[in-house]
Amino acid sequence: MKNERGQVLLLSVVIMVMLLLMILFIFDLQLAIRAKMKTETAEQAAALTAAEWQRNSLNLIGELNLVKAGESMLWDYSPSFGLNTDEVKVEKMGHIAVSCRAITEMQSRVAFIGPLIAFGAAQQAAKYNGINIYDRYKSTDKVAYDITDDNALTGGRFYYDAEYGQDSDKKYIYDDLRNYRYKLDNNYRSIPEVCNYYLWREPYLNMIADIRDRGLAVRGSGIDMMNNITPAWMAREGIYQTILALDKYGTDTIRARELKTLLQKPDSYWDETDWWKVSYKMAGFPEQSEIYPLFVYFSSNDPGNNDTMEQVYEHFVSDGTKMLDAELLGAVTWCIFGSEWSFNLDEYNSVWYDGSYLRDKVKTSAQYEGPVAMAQTYERIKTISKHRVDTNPLTADKNVNAAALSAFKRTSGSGGIVTETGEMTFRVGTDSRYDLYGGVAAKVMGQLNDSTPPNSASSLVLPFFHSVSMVPSTMFENTSLFRSEYTNLERFLKWLSGLNTLFPPTVKTYDADNNEHIVGSSCPEGTEPYLEALIILMKRDFRRSMWNPDYVLYSVTFEEAFKNNYKYPPWSAGTSHLEKGPYDTDKGAGWLQQAYVGPRPYEAAQEAEYNQHPLSLDGEIRTGNANNSTEPFLLTYKNRPAPKYVTNEEYYTTTYTTNTGGTYYRGPNVGPPRL
Repeated sequence: MKNERGQVLLLSVVIMVMLLLMILFIFDLQLAIRAKMKTETAEQAAALTAAEWQRNSLNLIGELNLVKAGESMLWDYSPSFGLNTDEVKVEKMGHIAVSCRAITEMQSRVAFIGPLIAFGAAQQAAKYNGINIYDRYKSTDKVAYDITDDNALTGGRFYYDAEYGQDSDKKYIYDDLRNYRYKLDNNYRSIPEVCNYYLWREPYLNMIADIRDRGLAVRGSGIDMMNNITPAWMAREGIYQTILALDKYGTDTIRARELKTLLQKPDSYWDETDWWKVSYKMAGFPEQSEIYPLFVYFSSNDPGNNDTMEQVYEHFVSDGTKMLDAELLGAVTWCIFGSEWSFNLDEYNSVWYDGSYLRDKVKTSAQYEGPVAMAQTYERIKTISKHRVDTNPLTADKNVNAAALSAFKRTSGSGGIVTETGEMTFRVGTDSRYDLYGGVAAKVMGQLNDSTPPNSASSLVLPFFHSVSMVPSTMFENTSLFRSEYTNLERFLKWLSGLNTLFPPTVKTYDADNNEHIVGSSCPEGTEPYLEALIILMKRDFRRSMWNPDYVLYSVTFEEAFKNNYKYPPWSAGTSHLEKGPYDTDKGAGWLQQAYVGPRPYEAAQEAEYNQHPLSLDGEIRTGNANNSTEPFLLTYKNRPAPKYVTNEEYYTTTYTTNTGGTYYRGPNVGPPRL
């Protein structure tokens, strides 16, 4: 009994230590939750505020277009003496153009200043919601490029300059805005001083400096440095992420569908063409604000298909009143929607509009692109606890008992399970340098009527924008965050465009005598994952394990669909696949083409849409529900005309139902009801 004394005390000490650690953890957890709520609230407030100012700017520009129309219709004109009919028309067109010039200057002023008001208002909204402007744990503010480097013209960083200053203790948006202002001040892009009669540079730069001096808390939307990238899929960041994920975790997942368009291409496309040859154009100055841009432009010609203004006039007046001649209206410089407003439904964005990701199909009147107000911010949290659990040594021992014994022996110091560290911080929120997705997006909502988007009936900007709404931040892939440097993907594409061969990477060089030489080349630092993804995509087995172009869909019988010998061998990371395994069938079905074989966890929720076809123990297929949870079965849609089994792609992405008129949908889903 004497040796057993003190056991309760020892146990109490252990429990007290555990409780103390739990209390410290709870405090840290509370800090993280509070910071998360604060950043999300601030991003939402900033995005909605910026979108509201974009709406105000667009409506004001639209009102000024109507003022131009009224000026054209009501202007009292007396022609010069002795002119014939054609000469009178030419003179009148000149007078109308001059009379509307001041209004055009006002519209151009709004296109520059309105978005900057949105940017400043977004900063204030974020700060009012508790976001601070500092990042005292900022890793570096060192220079990446010399000012003399070509990168500086569009994507470089700059040396310290006393006038512009460095902000080593503030958020990275300060660096981008400083560099942006520096480039505009030095006019590296040879931008004209006057844009549509507006002397823009000085007021634009002064306003940027004023907003910066008042404090920056969030990063807003901007304009891509590259556009017209061909092939377009190479400009999609998510494609590379998907390839790397499928290679690492296996291709037997519905995420493979994201690559379906690429997987359907024949082997000759990958083996015999320079598919990786990318071309692009550097974005020119848009003659409007590059921060929270409106994507409106100015045209000296009639911006629509014949009688555009008459179509607009009919929206307000239904008595068929005739307006001025279209040629006279063509003399006016109108503010029109840019190509960024156009809506193109493709395999990448269709899921946002057909009811797959949102609560229902997106209204026709909301099917347009245009400006999207993004807001991203982050906070650094300093933990109260100075201890962390070190689990790495535990995993070194494969023997569980040995690992447990090792854990009991490690009680303190550097070898302890719980070790004391210095000051610990972590980031909450979104930083565009590290995070592919995140932040909050809001969009200007407008329509001509219940079914017509604002840019559909006429390319003229008109005051039809009635509200703003938050939208999923990944819904509009063409929306970019404001920055003054190339993204890693843009740096990679720029390098790729100059290659002679990709496997291995080489470039052509010429000596002083103009003799050609082929030398090796390495991708820019930080872009290695993009090159790795393209190398993986080149592997034939990787592509065919998801979708085999040589396989004929539904070509196997129901009995054969339960077996594996019709399938293309599954992909495993880290294998060369020179030996394809037990089912060496070169024309086998990829995972997306293979029949879905149950049971899987969530058949019951969609049971009403399917017929089950279980496989009994004696190898016969019947129609009816499976007898137990382990009996395999195929599925067919009750309403599909032909008795074709449901494939993996169909099961995980679509359901056939009469509720939507006998069409496929991927619901039910939830999303912003206003869309």
